[in-house]
Amino acid sequence: MPGIRDEIVDLKALPASMKLILIGCLALTAFSATMAVLIMFSSGFKLDPGLATLTGSVIGLGIIAYQARLGFANLTRSQANQAELDREARLHKAELDDASATIRERRERALLHAAIRAELIGLLAEAHNSANVMEQFSKLSETLLNRDAPAVKQNIQFPSFSTPIYDANLSRIGLLGVSLAGDVIKVMNRARRKANTAANEAPMEHKLAKTIYDTASKSYNSWASEILHVAMRIRSVEEGWKDPGTLVDTLEARKAGTMSYDSPESRNPDTAPAAEPVAPS
Repeated sequence: MPGIRDEIVDLKALPASMKLILIGCLALTAFSATMAVLIMFSSGFKLDPGLATLTGSVIGLGIIAYQARLGFANLTRSQANQAELDREARLHKAELDDASATIRERRERALLHAAIRAELIGLLAEAHNSANVMEQFSKLSETLLNRDAPAVKQNIQFPSFSTPIYDANLSRIGLLGVSLAGDVIKVMNRARRKANTAANEAPMEHKLAKTIYDTASKSYNSWASEILHVAMRIRSVEEGWKDPGTLVDTLEARKAGTMSYDSPESRNPDTAPAAEPVAPS
């Protein structure tokens, strides 16, 4: 019977001390009942006042034992319920902590996206400016070469660039994800190179100077292309449109000038974050 099995389970769940007390009560009750039966048979079934008192005591002890068992069972159930409530409370707290950590990480990632992209846009302007400067010096060298001007002593200087935002957040760059973080590191490390000078003690031929300036201009333009691409990758994450791909995957397209980027109007509404749109770069 389910009821009897439940009672047996409750009894097994009692502490050892309670079990000993209950066994003692049951043993005393059984002993009293046995003595009562023997006395009844030995006295010819005559119930005297003493026997009546003993019988009442036995019955009373039985009732007390039954009530004690019920009390212990209720206590056990109460403790089990409290343990279950405590477990659910701990699980709920863990879920809230996880949700809070997720929201905090998402907020930090969004701030890092915006900060790194802003610095990339600043570097993009500097890269274009450096390329233009080298191009102008190349044209000057070409003009002097065409005029058969004599070689002159000159030092060709290459600028340096600062990346304070990237440097301050280098330990958190992993928030961007492996793919995007790898591209950010690649373009930022180029900016961290120190300024240097191509010194030449002897007069430098204008043809050689033009070659150096052309190479530098091409290098800065290539770097600008990479900076723009990484900035557009970050923008795609911010605005929820298609990732244009890594620097390696898009190398040929960028060299050929066929690289195109999805416009914000073509973004996927299911993946776009519910945040204020970022102003176009």
